Amino acid sequence: MRVSRSVGLVVSSVICGALAFGPTSAAAAAPAAPHPEGSSAEEAPIPNADALNSLTGAVQSIVTVLKPVTGLLKAVLGHGEKLPEADAATHKKAIDEALKSLEKAAPADSSADAGADLKAKAITDLKVRADGLLKSATAGEPAVVASDIKSVLTGLVNVISSILVGSGLPPADLDGLPKMPKQPPVQPKLPDA
Repeated sequence: MRVSRSVGLVVSSVICGALAFGPTSAAAAAPAAPHPEGSSAEEAPIPNADALNSLTGAVQSIVTVLKPVTGLLKAVLGHGEKLPEADAATHKKAIDEALKSLEKAAPADSSADAGADLKAKAITDLKVRADGLLKSATAGEPAVVASDIKSVLTGLVNVISSILVGSGLPPADLDGLPKMPKQPPVQPKLPDA
């Protein structure tokens, strides 16, 4: 089973993004270095540490979903005929678990996070797209697989974008990069008539 070279290049670009985020998440997860005795670490904590930790967690959640989804894409592109059923089951489990962890990370009350509903929709949509790719890949349908890979990539971008928009992460400030859309405002609940 062969798919277009352009699709493979797009997948490689997405994986490069995952690797770029990797060192950041690893550094965030590393334990803090011990402070020497008599230091003022306790007297001078990092300002807004809880908020900064939450932002770091948002970046980590992007890595969480990138790894299993790009793993599936590379596996599908790497097989000449069709994806074995056992491999498909392994990839499906990894993706489902990653998406479930994103769902758990979302606030229980969507009104507390205007982007929560958008993020939930993106997660559900990506799961449907990934399941479609698994189906076509195990059936060995090259034309359908190529289309499904592009669909999964779009779904992945949707999830990443929903995380960026609703997480409160600082906007990119490098000249030449487009501005990210602002988080949609919370709509007040109207009383029942």
